[in-house]
Amino acid sequence: MGDPRETWTFSSKRDRETWTFSSKRDRVNWMTDLLPDDVESHKRSRILSYSYSPHLFSGARRTFVGHDVNAKTLDKKALGYVPQAINTHSKRLLEQLSAKRRGKDRDRAIIWVGHSLGGLIVQNALVQASASVESRREHKAIELCTCGVLFFGTPMREVPGRNWALLLSSIVSASMQTKEDPGLDLAALKSDVLDLEVQRYKSIATNFQNYSFCERPGFRVVPKESVTLFTHHWEKIEIDGNHRDMVKFPSSKDLNYQKVLRRIKKCCNHAGASKRSAEYFLKLDHISQHNAVPRVNEPDLDGAAEVEELGARLHSITSTEKLYEMLLTSERENGLVHRITIAYLEQLGKHYMANARYLKAELLYKRAFVAAEELNHGPCNSRVAALLQQLVECVIKQAKYAEATENLWRIYSIQRCQFGDEGLETLKTRANIAIMYDKQKLWLDAEKLYVQVIEARKKRIGISNEDTLRVMENLALNYRLRSKKTWARSAAKYEEIIGYRENLLKRVRESSNQQGHVPTTDEKDDGSQCSRIKDNVLKLAEVYEMMKNVQSRQRLFQHWSDLFPETRPGGSKRPQ
Repeated sequence: MGDPRETWTFSSKRDRETWTFSSKRDRVNWMTDLLPDDVESHKRSRILSYSYSPHLFSGARRTFVGHDVNAKTLDKKALGYVPQAINTHSKRLLEQLSAKRRGKDRDRAIIWVGHSLGGLIVQNALVQASASVESRREHKAIELCTCGVLFFGTPMREVPGRNWALLLSSIVSASMQTKEDPGLDLAALKSDVLDLEVQRYKSIATNFQNYSFCERPGFRVVPKESVTLFTHHWEKIEIDGNHRDMVKFPSSKDLNYQKVLRRIKKCCNHAGASKRSAEYFLKLDHISQHNAVPRVNEPDLDGAAEVEELGARLHSITSTEKLYEMLLTSERENGLVHRITIAYLEQLGKHYMANARYLKAELLYKRAFVAAEELNHGPCNSRVAALLQQLVECVIKQAKYAEATENLWRIYSIQRCQFGDEGLETLKTRANIAIMYDKQKLWLDAEKLYVQVIEARKKRIGISNEDTLRVMENLALNYRLRSKKTWARSAAKYEEIIGYRENLLKRVRESSNQQGHVPTTDEKDDGSQCSRIKDNVLKLAEVYEMMKNVQSRQRLFQHWSDLFPETRPGGSKRPQ
């Protein structure tokens, strides 16, 4: 991923070509001169390159990234264009690559190699391919066929002291071959957008091998801690070179080249990707054959009324055997990709869920999802999202939290199209993704999502909303479970929540004295608010106890003695 000639060329004369080694006698582009022979002897392969515009940050004036750039031509607002530019190039990459993968080539395994920001384009392309609807099945196959990704000097996440803006600004300086501050407006970058896209990649990254190469100490543009997202399924390798020269190798005997070649050969041995893609197309071909069967009892144009009526009738059927028989009949007469068949699959899945037969339910929901996605073309279909939500609930019951996370990101993509990034349903899904990260002990990833959701909900509906407070409770729990170092943050968050609930309680008691006042959903009633406060107080007391902060714990119960009569004089000192 980069300029096919300039990215991979080494030059002893400070040649600006990226992938090519160049001396007085030779110019060696390891992509074209070394790799074909070394990999061809191991596996039959072909090497394709994608070149994105050297001016990745495209603004009002001629800007960065690539070559022939200096401070005079650099747009100071350049960082603000990065997320959109990466998204645009990712779509273009998928279109061009899918055009090269027709017929017999559609199941070929793929190994990606990306340098610097090119690695972010690879990430975004794979995320888009993963979420592709069935009408773009050739894009989905690209993600399924991926068996490995090699990143060179690609930033993956923020680290202490180096946020996204500073990371990208450092890359700009390295590309300009200067140690001076390029003077970019750091506030122009919406870092949460980049962070969100990287998190989406994290949900699919375990499907293939990941290798991140970083520069040697003293020459690092991207910190070593920033080049990976997690430790498992992701190897970190040090290259003896700076940010520009780390992808230039003079010969096949070069030690750095051998490090890269070994990882590429490991990816070549990972044949599961091609098998996954072949199975995917086999399933879709089977669906297409069923879909070609003449359909009977064709409903109205959108079929919504018929499906709703059918759902009501199916709900009264308690026999799993009868539902299964009806499903087979519908599939035989109407085909799999039909709303009636999908309704049967969904209802049968609910039966299995109710009887704790989660694996069978999962298989049915997956069949229903694939068929519904093929039937309801377009990225914003709520029917597909509803089926995915049931699938998520099913895999959570089986503790398959990584799979639940991946499907929640798919739901998020649909809801973002429907309601926007700050729609309440969209925010709810992001909060659920954070919970799944907590289940996998990905504490920092969960924290970032919680904070983003809380801030967005504050703007939309206010801090005193019950759903907002529950997200804050989840964040407090995250701090409590993470480590001893974050217990104080957990206590502070619980104190903040109790303060908001105390204000709500005062409003409830004041309004109850006013005639004709109807309490809001957030206010509920006195007993409900007291119950929630009591729960939060007990959790805060547990954190104080973990911190061995006896005085704070005692003051807490003294303040809320009306909720805990056992703490009053003569009562038990420890509420149960």
